[in-house]
Amino acid sequence: MKATINRDVEEIILKKLFVIVLTVFAVIVTGCSQNQNDSANEPTEAVDTTATPEAAADTKASPTPENSAEETATPEGTIALKEQSVMSGLATIRIPEQFVIMSDDMKQIKYPTGNAPKEVFTNEEGNINVALSETGSPLKEEELEAFKDQMVATYQPIATEWMEDGIADINGKKAGYLSFVVTVEGDNASVYNYMVFTVVDDQLIIVSFNCLQEQLDEWKATGDEIIQSFKIA
Repeated sequence: MKATINRDVEEIILKKLFVIVLTVFAVIVTGCSQNQNDSANEPTEAVDTTATPEAAADTKASPTPENSAEETATPEGTIALKEQSVMSGLATIRIPEQFVIMSDDMKQIKYPTGNAPKEVFTNEEGNINVALSETGSPLKEEELEAFKDQMVATYQPIATEWMEDGIADINGKKAGYLSFVVTVEGDNASVYNYMVFTVVDDQLIIVSFNCLQEQLDEWKATGDEIIQSFKIA
């Protein structure tokens, strides 16, 4: 009887996690490919420039306790980043200096399903993005690994290239992570996605970096650095 109850509980949890996965689907795979050259792709809200630019050395692809974001000198030729306060002061993250906040009009094009992240930082062309989402979906920290496994089960079958996934510590916070390339139907564009997800006050938080696969050689190290700099304030 006890085993049956445990299986029922597990099934309920998995169903809940699957619903959350579906909720964030469009946020992850469509953000940098939709209508890349559309005239609406003009960010209008400038990024706060009061923070002092800070840079860091290249980091490994996957977040680990050993490679959490640290303030170090910028190697010559890398992309300069500066710290930004995000999510209404809930967290900080380091963003490329030239990025701006995506306009609402641009969000409607990039995320046509209506599941647009609350905050998106983007380059001038709108094809390299850092998205931050307070999903409002309930999740407990002890469910992170099961949620990660659900994410893998959902995205790995559609990925053209699967890179990494796991659970790690990012700046003192337990987080799951995924990185993969997927081809977006209708756009004929291959998009690289690197995302982390964590829990704050029993709510799911998602941070993702994406760019076109053809930009990966230039941007992968910077994307790793951006994601690994995310820190709950």
